[in-house]
Amino acid sequence: MRTRHLRYYPNLAEQADAALRGPDQPPTPTQLQAQAWKTGMGMLLGDDIDPRGASQTVLNLYDNLPDPLPHPTHLARARWFLAYAQLGYADQQHRKDRLHHALTEFQTLNDDWGIAACHLILASCALLQSDLPQFRHHSTRSLTLFTRIGDGWGQAEAMHLMGTLAEITGDYPQATQWRRDAQRIAERLHLWPLVAQTLAELGRLALLTGDFTTADDLHEQARRLAAEQSDKQTE
Repeated sequence: MRTRHLRYYPNLAEQADAALRGPDQPPTPTQLQAQAWKTGMGMLLGDDIDPRGASQTVLNLYDNLPDPLPHPTHLARARWFLAYAQLGYADQQHRKDRLHHALTEFQTLNDDWGIAACHLILASCALLQSDLPQFRHHSTRSLTLFTRIGDGWGQAEAMHLMGTLAEITGDYPQATQWRRDAQRIAERLHLWPLVAQTLAELGRLALLTGDFTTADDLHEQARRLAAEQSDKQTE
């Protein structure tokens, strides 16, 4: 059901925009934004597509829009989301290049949310490449900005990364605190997949500290919640 929803709404936005425009009109920023989300969702859901080529096809369409764009954040956010969706693919350097491009655009636009979101995903890139100094830099910067603008989703995601950083460096009490803080925000916002993932990671921390009873309880909570959310990876 969740997968069908993820595919349905970008398609609906794209079709509705085309119907309102008429068949002979060029694509609008709204339609291109819908195409960017549709392509990104396809990558996240594992469709058999070339992530680099598909992303560039969407971004090239923006070249036909008026300059300046009526909504200049659209292109930067499309670039960010397409880079975000490439997490599971091999070409991480291209992903980083696209994120840095989006970061520069967001900085020019003074878009703090976009800047924070770029740092968030750049942190995940650094983690995949075992670059601990950059992982620390981007995670910390993302959390600072998301906290300043009051974005709960961003705070929870950045706290999750800070917990990972603390766990890597062996500070298990701090890792637990970060993940508990992320869990509370995720529960308040009903971000149940993130809650399930956080519970599983808290269970792993309990194992690492020798608290096997708590670890079993947390892993069972995570398993049940993941099953309810059809989150096979966490389950």
